Amino acid sequence: CIFRNPPSEMSVGKFIDQCGINGSIVGGPKIPAKNAHFMVNQEESSPNDALEPPQHVQQNVRQKTGYQLEPEVRMIGFR
Repeated sequence: CIFRNPPSEMSVGKFIDQCGINGSIVGGPKIPAKNAHFMVNQEESSPNDALEPPQHVQQNVRQKTGYQLEPEVRMIGFR
């Protein structure tokens, strides 16, 4: 999972569903339609491509719901 579920009744998946970004391809990786809590590599994505989908999801969720998603993974070796 990329993001921590909030302490409320709402799940990260529901936030992402509300924003309509399931199934999006951002950079190289895809945000799966069935479970947007993950990323799927499309062909040959670079490690830097892995940064784009989580940022895209965070920005959309924050803009549309006001909720700031908290990352569950640590990106090591990136600036």
